[in-house]
Amino acid sequence: MNTNIVGENLLKIKRFINAPRERVFAAWTRPEEMTKWLGGDHCACLSVAADVQVGGQWRIRMKSGPAGETEFFGVYLAVKPPAKLVYTWCWKNHPLMGTGETLVTLEFLELDGGTEIHLRHEGFANVELRNRHMEGWSCCVEKLGTWLHEPAGVCQS
Repeated sequence: MNTNIVGENLLKIKRFINAPRERVFAAWTRPEEMTKWLGGDHCACLSVAADVQVGGQWRIRMKSGPAGETEFFGVYLAVKPPAKLVYTWCWKNHPLMGTGETLVTLEFLELDGGTEIHLRHEGFANVELRNRHMEGWSCCVEKLGTWLHEPAGVCQS
């Protein structure tokens, strides 16, 4: 089941991925894997650094047509392998997103031999920012599902 729910300053995405929960969690927390599937249709993930522990920091460098090169960063607030991640999300001088801090909560549920991802991203300053993230996260989760099914874990994008 794939669903999207939006509120004024939050979005929720629920997606099923036909892969074990431990594998999906690993793909979401290993920088070398995250670079393969992170980013929307017009984005390329240039690098990921992640110290996946409570209080650990993460940083992502992306390149996209409209925004050029930009960075996102935050701090892990909860890490419960393979079930849950909570972290802050900030933009570094992003021309379309501005600045500010939001909160991402991910739950990875075992379901029918695969994993149901529940993603909640909240704290957006306005509806436009929320909508941009809905589009980006939806694409990322779809790319993750595809990438996990490619031979040898390699996604051709």
